[in-house]
Parts: sequence; structure tokens; C-alpha cells
Amino acid sequence: DGKVVFQHGVEYLNSCLFSLFQCHFLHKGDIFADQLAGDLIVEHQHVGIDYSIHMTQRFRQELPMHTDAVSALRSAAGGTGLALFGSAASSVAGFAVLGMAPMPLFATYGVISAVMVLMAGLAALLVLPAMLLLVARLSRTSSPTG
Repeated sequence: DGKVVFQHGVEYLNSCLFSLFQCHFLHKGDIFADQLAGDLIVEHQHVGIDYSIHMTQRFRQELPMHTDAVSALRSAAGGTGLALFGSAASSVAGFAVLGMAPMPLFATYGVISAVMVLMAGLAALLVLPAMLLLVARLSRTSSPTG
């Protein structure tokens, strides 16, 4: 089904844009611009993909049960969005504690990981819903009945 392929493309596009933004942010700010930062960006890209898949699948489950995409997105964000927020918040807190480690390598790992998980959570909770609404509206206007 073309819609499913397109929606999965949106998930990966969101995650890839997130990673590009992180690379640009870290390079321009000269923050942790070393091999460890590059490895962590790639490693934490999967967190963004997981968050995006959860939100997208919940939205797809809610869509047939609602009259419009906005109410389906509100319902998905109310359930899955809250769970993703809790997951991201606990991960950020754990990595932030690791950021206080006396060994610089572990401290750097903790700080970068906390920032990456925070950005992945924000992208899944703020950017992805807007992209899902856009896809839902585009698919409605391109359907033969819409």
C-alpha cells in the first residue's frame, strides 16, 4: 500500500532530519566535535526511529476511529505521546547523572546521550505530529473519494 510506505518514509525522514540537525548543531557550536559524538549520533538515531514508529503506528490505529486526523492525533498524543515523554524524560535524567561522572569519557557520553534522547523525544512529539497531519491531508486530497 502506497500510504503505508509514505508514512514509514515520514518516520525515517523525521529521524534523518533530526540527525542532520544534531550534526550541524554540534559542529557549529564546536561542542564535543570528535569521533565519540559522531558515533553517539548514529547510535541514538535509532531512539528517534523507535519513538517515531510508536507515534506513527498509534496514529494509524486511531485514524479509522475518528472523523478527522486532528482528533486522531490528539488521541494518539494523549496516550502514546505521554508514554514517550515519560520514557524520554527518564532516559535523559539517567544520562544526565552519568554526565557527572569523574571520568571525562563517561561524562561526555552522558551529556551527549542526554541531549540526543531529549532531541529525539522532542522531534517525535513536536515535529512528527505535524508531518503526520500533512501526510493525512495530502492522502485525503489525493484519494479518489476525497
